[in-house]
Amino acid sequence: MHESVAKTIENERYLERSIGQFVAQALRRNGNALVIATEAQLASLTTHLAKAALDPEARKKEGHYVPMDAREVLGAIMEGENVVAERFAEKISAPVEHLIADGRRLSIFDGLVAILVGEGRTEAALQLEELWNDLGAKHPFNLLRGYSPNGSPQEPNAEVLERSRTEQHLRHREAELHALVASSDDAIVTKSLEGIITSWNAAASRVFGYTAEEIVGRPILWLIPADRLDEETEILSRLRRGERVEHFETVRRRKDGTLIDVSVTISPILGPNGVILGASKIARDITDRKRAEKALESARRELQETNEQLEARVAERTASLREAVAQMEEFSYTVSHDLRAPLRGMQVYSQVLLEDFGKTMNPEARHCLRRISENANRLDKMVTDVLLFSRISRAEIKMERVNLDKLARDIVQIYPSLQKPAANVEIAPLHDVIGHEPSLTQILSNLLANAAKFVAPGVAPEIRVWTEKDGDFVKLWVKDNGIGIEPDWHDRLFRMFERVHPHLPYEGTGVGLAVVRKAANRMGGEVGVVSKGNGGAAFWVRLRAAV
Repeated sequence: MHESVAKTIENERYLERSIGQFVAQALRRNGNALVIATEAQLASLTTHLAKAALDPEARKKEGHYVPMDAREVLGAIMEGENVVAERFAEKISAPVEHLIADGRRLSIFDGLVAILVGEGRTEAALQLEELWNDLGAKHPFNLLRGYSPNGSPQEPNAEVLERSRTEQHLRHREAELHALVASSDDAIVTKSLEGIITSWNAAASRVFGYTAEEIVGRPILWLIPADRLDEETEILSRLRRGERVEHFETVRRRKDGTLIDVSVTISPILGPNGVILGASKIARDITDRKRAEKALESARRELQETNEQLEARVAERTASLREAVAQMEEFSYTVSHDLRAPLRGMQVYSQVLLEDFGKTMNPEARHCLRRISENANRLDKMVTDVLLFSRISRAEIKMERVNLDKLARDIVQIYPSLQKPAANVEIAPLHDVIGHEPSLTQILSNLLANAAKFVAPGVAPEIRVWTEKDGDFVKLWVKDNGIGIEPDWHDRLFRMFERVHPHLPYEGTGVGLAVVRKAANRMGGEVGVVSKGNGGAAFWVRLRAAV
């Protein structure tokens, strides 16, 4: 047998074994495989997979193994001596995208380029190679090529292919560099070691105002302000030493004489023998950035001055507030002691007169004394409520877990007006809340007292207390069978000195519900009421739930 024929058969068998091992390994690892090979290679691969117990027919039906005849594929994707990209996409790219869609790793054997190389169709092989490279940049897959490894007759053509590929790559690279320089937003300039401009891109024209025709062959000093000429001397000195100047921020002059801030990077240009021929310079206009930095610095200074003024104002307001609180404390003390003292005197003397001389007084005089005593009592109660509201507004509160159920039942035990037979209070098991126990005591006491008080004459109070969980919050409800509250009064109900039923014979100062709202707000809660004006009312307080 002729030696070259024997070598060809040996290489073909080696390639068939390589394909079989490559595809079998992919399928064993639960991957997908696409094989574009000759008819003989596909037949050999079928035998190899069957021996490996991988059942190629079953894998094809499952869609994990796709064999394609290389000759048929070439006939489909080529027109004359050229590979048509659209046909490549339809015949090869589409199956590839389908096979990687299920997330499995894809392995591909390509015998197309080897066939083209073997037939001496180098240009078509290069076109096909480039399409494979583009596809590989878009999708991840393993690719095995059909080049012969042991000196087959294809080798000389493979060398030609590699050389042609290298030349094409260099041409593409050169074209890319020219396009990059031309389209760059940065000014790219080259100059000799004597400082003479040798090239000038479009961005340099935009930045500095000179066209290439105007500036190429001129000294770079045309762009440098007089007070910065020593910079160029230092830069040329460093370039001659082979040093690179990076991100050097300076000022340059435009054609119209205006000065702009730029950031420049300057690199030496080396010849084939390593000799420094000149320099390339990339300049970026940073005028806007510098302007923004100055504006930012100015804003920082203004903000600092504003903060200092604000701190001074806060300190001044804090001092005023402390003084106001101190005055409020002094006022509260005065109200508590000095103002209530005359009221107590009015109450005592009125009672003494009624007890000692009431029988001898005419009815009108006794009525006037009783009115004086009642009004003194009412004013004393009002003063007490105002002091309570003031104390709740100012006092520090410590938030902690509160057993609302126990608190409500204890309050009922304290007040006879809330106990049977005076009233019937039904308390469902209540959720614990996060709150201030004294403030909660004030809230429940006021709501329960109002529920017991505002009922129609002759009607026994029926009061129900329960809670509802609302996410991270608890809503406490107090519902009564009282005379109700008209909807128009709901918004005004929790204000100071607001009395909903001033014409009816119910005692009160109009402060109690204001105290309820203030106490709830201090604990981060809310209050409200539900009533249609008859058939009772249901007050609620929303507080944070205890975990």
